[in-house]
Amino acid sequence: MHNHPKKTHRGLYASMMALVSILGGFDLWLIHSLLEGTASSVRVAFWILGGGFILCCLGLIHYFHRRHRHLVEKHQVLTSEKESLEVLNRAKSEFLSLMSHEFRTPLNAIIGFAEALDSQTQGGLNPKQLRYVENIRKGGEYLLALINNVLDLSRLELGKLTLRWAPIDLGEVLHEITLMLDEQARHKQITLRCSIQEDLPPLHADPTRLRQILYNLVHNAVKFTPELGCVDVNAYATDHQVIIRVKDTGIGIAPEEQERIFEMFQQVDSSRTRNQQGTGLGLALCKQLVELHGGRIDLQSKPGEGSTFTVHLLRYAKQEDLVEGQGISALEAVS
Repeated sequence: MHNHPKKTHRGLYASMMALVSILGGFDLWLIHSLLEGTASSVRVAFWILGGGFILCCLGLIHYFHRRHRHLVEKHQVLTSEKESLEVLNRAKSEFLSLMSHEFRTPLNAIIGFAEALDSQTQGGLNPKQLRYVENIRKGGEYLLALINNVLDLSRLELGKLTLRWAPIDLGEVLHEITLMLDEQARHKQITLRCSIQEDLPPLHADPTRLRQILYNLVHNAVKFTPELGCVDVNAYATDHQVIIRVKDTGIGIAPEEQERIFEMFQQVDSSRTRNQQGTGLGLALCKQLVELHGGRIDLQSKPGEGSTFTVHLLRYAKQEDLVEGQGISALEAVS
């Protein structure tokens, strides 16, 4: 067993102080011997002084050797624990990936049958039945979106998510997304505006993943903005980057929560957000997908004043040898 570090330090300190006291006494004796002129006593004093110095050095060497051995053993334990955690984390990601695939098949069937009932091709339904069918469809779509997010995050952690690079008309994508969310914004009397630089150049990215990033950001802005609020989406280009900004007049995010908001299963701690459906996966997925593209996402926010999420993406893929449609995995992107 190893001594407690504090006890070891106290023992070393006491030993050093005792040695200093003894050496101080020898110094007085040495001075006295020199004044008296006794050669033999002077030689004895030097021998004892030299021996004390050697013992002090040996004590320090022993102490630092024990400290080094303690640190090496601690490092080995931490390394072993880190490797065990990595194995467990990989097993968790593989399990989530497998289960997500298994859940998607029956959910797609549930959604498909709900849509078939809603179309009333096999017979009419009364208003109450139609409402039930609509609730089944919406619940199935929500669960499917959740499972897709979990699947994407697990694939990112395993390095199995592949980007398919292609030139994209960013203005067209943003207009499509704002059009998709326009009805939800109108229901809450939210003004949803989209402003795009006129000569915005094409952006090289994965079209599916880019839509996923932007939809999540704009959807969150609409969801967490109260009635009569405003959501502004704009995009412009610099020499090497394309900047996409989503600004809302929502509830805002406190400074102490702005770092963890991009972590999995994290949400703003607010009674208003708890009334909203969500799992805290959207922003975590956005951040990882943006970084997989070689970009970054920033947040500026104050409670009660709204939030601004800014996505910085390179205009061209870092991999110069990539051709249109060629993929790059998550592991390759960060190497």
